[in-house]
Amino acid sequence: MAKLHRQGQEVTLAKLKAAATGRHPMPALIQAIKAYQADPEGVLAQVPESPQPPPAEEDRLSQLERQVQELTARLAALESKLG
Repeated sequence: MAKLHRQGQEVTLAKLKAAATGRHPMPALIQAIKAYQADPEGVLAQVPESPQPPPAEEDRLSQLERQVQELTARLAALESKLG
């Protein structure tokens, strides 16, 4: 949305959907456009300038492995209490 605004283009649902990375629900996009139309500067002030890059695949994998270990330990603890 901020990119379209900086380029001087009208923010429309089609342009926003085409420019969006990832999947976004249609009601959320419509709500964002309505908020932008009501107060463009206020909405743009809430948008971070540079989005955080997604975590590296290795980092994500190690995080998931830690979560599996933690959940396995919690499951074992619950099973020992019940059994």
